[in-house]
Amino acid sequence: MRGQGGRYLERRRAVAPERLKTTIQRAFKLSAATTAEWTTEFMISLSRVTETPGEGCT
Repeated sequence: MRGQGGRYLERRRAVAPERLKTTIQRAFKLSAATTAEWTTEFMISLSRVTETPGEGCT
């Protein structure tokens, strides 16, 4: 089950940045440059959380 979840997460990551940019931009009425910066920071934070071994959802 864990391996399958990993593959699912990888597929989601491929789509997430574009969707995330659109969502953040609409929610906060931000410029494209600010949105890209926020999205990058968020994705970096998210990857740190999801890559911690032995923790998180299974």
